[in-house]
Amino acid sequence: MYTLLENPPPDQESWNFTVPTNHLSLPRRRNERAGKLYGKFIKFAADAITLNILQLPSNRILHNDDPSKFIAVSFETLRFPESSLRVTADYICRLMKAGLFLNGTQYRFYHHSNSQLRSRTCFMREANDDAELDARIYAMGDFGKIMNAAKRAKRIGLLFSAAELDIQLDPKWIADIEDIENDDTVFSDGCGLMAKHWALQVSKAKRIVFRNQRYVPSVFQIRYLGYKGVLMIHPDMDKEKKYLAKFRKSMKKFTTTQDHSFSVVGYSRPYAFGRLNNDVIVLLSSLGVTNDKLEAKQNEYLRWIEDASKDVTKAIDFASCLDNYDLAERVLLRGLDDPRVSSDIRKAQMSEVSQFLKNDKPRARMIIHKSRLLYGVCDPFKVLKEGQVHIRITSQKGPTTPINGDVLVVRNPCLHPGDCLKLRAVDHSRLSHLVDCIVFASVAKPKHQAAPAMSSGGDLDGDKFFVCWDPDIVPPLVHESYDYPPNKERPGGKVTRQDLANHFASYNNIGLAKVTKLHQQWIRCSPKGAMSAECQELNALHSQAVDGARVKIPDRLLTPPAPQGNFVLDPFAIRFTQQVASELDPTTTSPEDAEDSKPKAISEYGLFNMAIAFARKFSINLYELKPYLAHLDLGALAAHEKHAISTTLGLTPVENRRLWNSLLTSDILSPRDIKERHLNRPLSMQRLYSSQEKTPSTFFQYLRIAAEQFTRKLLILKTDERFSVGIFIRGATPWDEDPEVDENVVVCSFMPQASGTLSVYRPCTVGYRLHCSDGNFQLYNKSRGDTFIFIARPPRETGQDVIASIALQKISGRVQQQLGRLNRSPVISMEIHVISNRDRVAHQLFDMYFEHVPTEEYIGRFDRELTSYNLKSVQSADWSSHPQWLKDVFVPRNSEEVFKALLTDLTHEQLQTLMTFSLQHRADNETYWTFGVIIDAIPLQVDAISSCIEKCPPLVYMLLKAYPPTEDLSLPDPLIPLGVSVIRAVLRAANGLGVATLVALEKLAKSINDLGTGQYIDLLMFAALSIRPKTLVQETLILLHESTAASMADDPATAYLHRHALAVTFDCAEEAADTCPCDDTGRPRNTRTSYPVKQLLPAGDDAHVNVHFRVDMGVPIRLHSHVRLQCEMQWKIFDAGSLATARAMMDSLTKLWEERDNCCSIYETIVSTGKTTVVVQILRYLLRKFPECKILMTASTHNAVDNVLERFLEINKEEQLIPDELILRVATDHSKVNKSLQCYTVDARVGGDINENNRLQKQAQQRVNAARIVYTTCAGAGLGTLRKVEFDTVLIDEASQITEPCSLIPLVKGCQRAVLVGDHVQLRPTVKPMGKALEYDVSLMERLYTASAGRGTVKTMLNVSAVSFPSELAHFPSTEFYNGELRSYIQDSQPVLAVLSRTAFPWPRTEGRLIPTVFVQCASEETTGSASKGNEGQVELAARVISMLQTCAASEDQKPLSIAALSPYTKQISMLKGALASSVTCATIDSFQGRESDIIVFSTVRCNVTREIGFVDDPRRLNVMWTRARLGLIIIGDRATMTELNALWKRAIDSCTEVTLPVLAE
Repeated sequence: MYTLLENPPPDQESWNFTVPTNHLSLPRRRNERAGKLYGKFIKFAADAITLNILQLPSNRILHNDDPSKFIAVSFETLRFPESSLRVTADYICRLMKAGLFLNGTQYRFYHHSNSQLRSRTCFMREANDDAELDARIYAMGDFGKIMNAAKRAKRIGLLFSAAELDIQLDPKWIADIEDIENDDTVFSDGCGLMAKHWALQVSKAKRIVFRNQRYVPSVFQIRYLGYKGVLMIHPDMDKEKKYLAKFRKSMKKFTTTQDHSFSVVGYSRPYAFGRLNNDVIVLLSSLGVTNDKLEAKQNEYLRWIEDASKDVTKAIDFASCLDNYDLAERVLLRGLDDPRVSSDIRKAQMSEVSQFLKNDKPRARMIIHKSRLLYGVCDPFKVLKEGQVHIRITSQKGPTTPINGDVLVVRNPCLHPGDCLKLRAVDHSRLSHLVDCIVFASVAKPKHQAAPAMSSGGDLDGDKFFVCWDPDIVPPLVHESYDYPPNKERPGGKVTRQDLANHFASYNNIGLAKVTKLHQQWIRCSPKGAMSAECQELNALHSQAVDGARVKIPDRLLTPPAPQGNFVLDPFAIRFTQQVASELDPTTTSPEDAEDSKPKAISEYGLFNMAIAFARKFSINLYELKPYLAHLDLGALAAHEKHAISTTLGLTPVENRRLWNSLLTSDILSPRDIKERHLNRPLSMQRLYSSQEKTPSTFFQYLRIAAEQFTRKLLILKTDERFSVGIFIRGATPWDEDPEVDENVVVCSFMPQASGTLSVYRPCTVGYRLHCSDGNFQLYNKSRGDTFIFIARPPRETGQDVIASIALQKISGRVQQQLGRLNRSPVISMEIHVISNRDRVAHQLFDMYFEHVPTEEYIGRFDRELTSYNLKSVQSADWSSHPQWLKDVFVPRNSEEVFKALLTDLTHEQLQTLMTFSLQHRADNETYWTFGVIIDAIPLQVDAISSCIEKCPPLVYMLLKAYPPTEDLSLPDPLIPLGVSVIRAVLRAANGLGVATLVALEKLAKSINDLGTGQYIDLLMFAALSIRPKTLVQETLILLHESTAASMADDPATAYLHRHALAVTFDCAEEAADTCPCDDTGRPRNTRTSYPVKQLLPAGDDAHVNVHFRVDMGVPIRLHSHVRLQCEMQWKIFDAGSLATARAMMDSLTKLWEERDNCCSIYETIVSTGKTTVVVQILRYLLRKFPECKILMTASTHNAVDNVLERFLEINKEEQLIPDELILRVATDHSKVNKSLQCYTVDARVGGDINENNRLQKQAQQRVNAARIVYTTCAGAGLGTLRKVEFDTVLIDEASQITEPCSLIPLVKGCQRAVLVGDHVQLRPTVKPMGKALEYDVSLMERLYTASAGRGTVKTMLNVSAVSFPSELAHFPSTEFYNGELRSYIQDSQPVLAVLSRTAFPWPRTEGRLIPTVFVQCASEETTGSASKGNEGQVELAARVISMLQTCAASEDQKPLSIAALSPYTKQISMLKGALASSVTCATIDSFQGRESDIIVFSTVRCNVTREIGFVDDPRRLNVMWTRARLGLIIIGDRATMTELNALWKRAIDSCTEVTLPVLAE
């Protein structure tokens, strides 16, 4: 080691060092034999900067470069004394910017792997400038398109991640395949496929061996080109003989063509035992695993370590578990008497124990033998059901499934109880080739996550999972999992090398460490432990911080209370740190002689040969040896030995099968029974008794033999054709006694005739006893009065040999419901099967049926906590905190007359205090009496009355009774100043008083009409938001609107405002009713859609409150959300929709009414139909003709805005219309912007999220003001930084899909020129039913286009399609919807359509010309009984059609045709997604509007005898569907249903050519 500089100063500016050459010499460039790389390593610390020559990690960068040109630089221990982390980060930034010089050679920041980032280590390389390094890096992949510094650093880091370069793989042998996914989750995230013979080649190159034999893993964790993840063996690829590896879309992190090395990071291994660590132990304790069981496991583990120096068998097991097979082999060959072997075992023991301490703190890390640490992979065949996993592990008998039952699956790090998954392990034949890995199901219900994601947010790109089937560890409780949402990506602009260096310098895990520490503290102090809400919130913060994101910890989580009582980990710490160290200390422990561990003197087949020799010697018939086969360990026999035994003894075919598993020849159990209960495995069971072969009267004789001579036996009894029962018994069973069997008996029912699987395993519990004697078998719980199963030999006169009584309800309620009662019923067939006491493996397989841990309780994440709560009352008032006069008023309680008399001398302030007290303490009578006194005062106290009715709205009716409205429907003069307050109070009381609201408003009609416009609009919106019953809010809004009839008659502008304001509020109210439906009293119907409130605190005034949610709750409620609160012992909040767009529309309507021409003085309007290309050309024209104009480019959706911006950027790059910095993309949520365009967002321009950083607001506003052209949605034009910015030119794309008020949002921003582009005969804006009644769905564009052109307004139509839209496709929509004006620019469409003829679909032809419009008849009936409709027959036909379309003739220059399956119904779309590949887009017509595809396959769904087609008859929907196709259209439906009652659909289908598909071969 060489010291470059001692005590480096924090403000150091240059790093120029001179080093003797002997300190820079490398051992060799590469140790060819060991494959090791050596290089320079510089360590920065506060006391010194040192240089060393060390082994460098192997990665793709170093293997393709000269390691001598690299320096590995570490800042892990750099922290300047008495300074903040910012000082250290600035120091590193300066170093990266200035470069480091060694002997005159400059080294600059190159990059780092993701693990190096966490350890504060990176590589620097020889370079003169950053451009040289950029050229090297970006030649290896398309990283330049990633505009987020953190994400780009992560992707480049894959090149630097440690991996051995094992073998070259030509890209021609690989293929990209789609992920297995549904709408909600990706099941194959990071998991691809590989051919078995390629796995064999990789294993050879990697020299993978297991126990001195070549071993081929099932799973490889790899890095190849831009792919990252795992590949699992897929035998089907060997049959195809086309590709060696297939990579999922989710595995591709970047694109590159350089370096074809196939790098293996890790692979699946046999006997990779799992360990219990502190995190998992704490979670298991909270899930019902007792501390006694956990401590017992620890003691068992420690004894296992201790015994490794005494017992040869345990020493071999110990060494194997530590992956030290060389030591295990030496123990086997030399024994423990060998001093070197004994010493190595002792070292291994001490090494294992030394790891119990980490950073001088004790930790648990016990090995669990019934567990494995396995790579996770997906089920490529979708044969597993949700909640199932396939597990096969290497065992003594080869690959086996350790259990067919519940297993614990968890991934580290884990802090949430829901990370511990309880899944059902099964063995499926199609997955049998996957060994020593865990296969997760690739299916799930809608909105359910994939299982790996439910455990600590895992995936399948290399994550390992702790899988345990130990019944003492599998928890009885199950907690709902956390959903682990992905971290938000900050948008970025151009990312430079300095940005990447700054990202490295500023990275720290302080937040992660702080969250982890707080989590540990809350676990100790909370009675609920990891179940507490605080721990679950900290887990959510931990999941964000672990990826490097900055987290803000709520103040309420920063101060955990002091811990009380013992903690689950305390016994582990004491045991690990004291007892173990002393027991295994070689200075205090003397070696003991190893126990004799000689192998068995004779094999099982040798024993058989001895029996044969004995029989021949004494002339015994070999047939008589057959009953004794049950005493052999058949599992220890090889296949050829079993065949030899079968031949020697002359076994019948049935007897031969019993050599493998006697259950396969059972006379009682059907093949279905055996398969369903997983009894078809090689159990090596032998049939000791069968009532079909031996008389039933001998049953109890053979039962005694089984009980006394065998420790594993299975009794099978059949009472009738509907029911049989199996009784698994473990352990020795004393005869004629009543021993406790506890959990050593399991009862299983078999019901072969049941339609579903009613077979149930019912394990007995502690306290069960079993009595076996001559003529009696009784299984009972503690006392014979609680008998489960009773089998007896009845009196002879009954004529029965054996009878049985079974308490069926103890098996399951469904079994009892199916069978009724089983009391002293005759047993018609009986069998006894046993396992040899010598067959340990068969014992383990048998014992699996005892290890099922039933789930006692499922715990939701936000289950309601039952807490006591006392309502305030006068009786419970604490009078010491109130003035004496207030107590005198209430104590004692008085009549109305006496009470009012006591108030005569009170001041106005005292009356207000009295009102507040009465309301808070629920003194209803006193509240109204007090208010009566207040309103009796003359003159009226307007402020006091306003305050009272604001606090208690129903008081307004008392006020109106005292001062009734006049005959002209207005308030009396004294109440005129209270007009708004009175009407507002009437509206607020509506939820409780119902129809009385309408009566009150009718009597105040003139007062409502006399309100100012702003006041009226506010009340209209207030009614829509506050009144919850759907019918009541509708009637109220109509009544308010009708009350202003006089104002509307006087001024058309006011009528325009009121009409559209009513439509906006109606839409708001109906959205709230759909999102949060309420009953007639205003109570939300579906409480499951609510969100519990953590804290609800006053905000300083009566009108606002501060609401705090749990950090781990995915609450959709945001700024401008409409919410509803409810309190039932706990505050709950309901989402009732968003108000952002509604408020922006109301503001634009009000602004237009108030400012008129001052806000929208349009003198030139163009209303046009057209496509995105036309919009871009219009922008180009405007920028050239009006060089000083400021343009606002808007559209209905973010996708539409991004499409225009993307195409405009292409033109701007060529023509340089305006500088890039004057182009701005504005969105309130930047995540909704196309990732490739996020560099143009305001957040990216100012370098941060303006919603989270107020300091950036001013910069953002300056950027918006300076921009020449701003892209945003119509609604976004009235929000955030754009709210007060004006534009002289406005362009609205897709204007026909935007309501008129929404179109006004951009138009009232000082607009002088406006261009509206859209298609007025396609789908209108989506509005609620009442909105349609008010014509709210008629867009401004449609209204202007269909009306006569006014002054300054020009209407135009794009009548020639600018894309490859053949005339054959254009004919029908042109004739029906565009007056014959829609034409294709393609003169001869046949060359364009020729690509269709290469598919296997039989496209029709007329006179040699291909017809691209096709109808396929399908008479399959639609499904009924749900809100949406589906048609299974059409789904199957669509799948067949699309399969034919995807079968194309090979052509190198031809891209695959894009195919979209459309339907009007969401249910049909869901069915199509399940039947079609993910490469096929499946969407409703409405959601696909604005998009196109080469081929459209449309499923009409409707097929019924009444010929009803529902909303499919909408002409606009038909037009949209037809015009989505670029090349071909295939309609699947029933001609009769679609055409008999609908003339338009008749013309549509008649314009197609019907095709009949060829009949499928049998």
